[in-house]
Amino acid sequence: LFLYPVQTIKQLGGIKLADIPNLILDGVMCTFGVSASGPDRPHCSSSNTLVFASYCAVDFCTYAMGLYVIRRGGANMMVLASAVALPLQQLVLCLKPLMGQKLVEKFFWGDAIALVLVSAGFVIYQLLSPEGRQNRTSRH
Repeated sequence: LFLYPVQTIKQLGGIKLADIPNLILDGVMCTFGVSASGPDRPHCSSSNTLVFASYCAVDFCTYAMGLYVIRRGGANMMVLASAVALPLQQLVLCLKPLMGQKLVEKFFWGDAIALVLVSAGFVIYQLLSPEGRQNRTSRH
């Protein structure tokens, strides 16, 4: 809420401070599939509600899995999982069959290197850390 005035800067949106309450209302209405009336207002439909509900479901599952990872593997495992997730997500966003022609990202070699480095760090952690040794011995 406190960052909304930053959008008054031309490079960050250039909206008028007085328009912010109406924009928030338009966003809430659009969430429920109701279009705002007036010029330069968004056209909304039930697809907006579907996208919002899907986002909430995915977000809930992401945080539930994060809690599961923390419970089963500890905070160190959660940090490693988060470190792996970002370059892996970027690689997934580069897949044309999944993303389509309009939304596909360009492949950046740095993401592949980051994924390899994080994966190597995970393997080293599992091999050399006391927690990794304990996990290997407790499974047998």
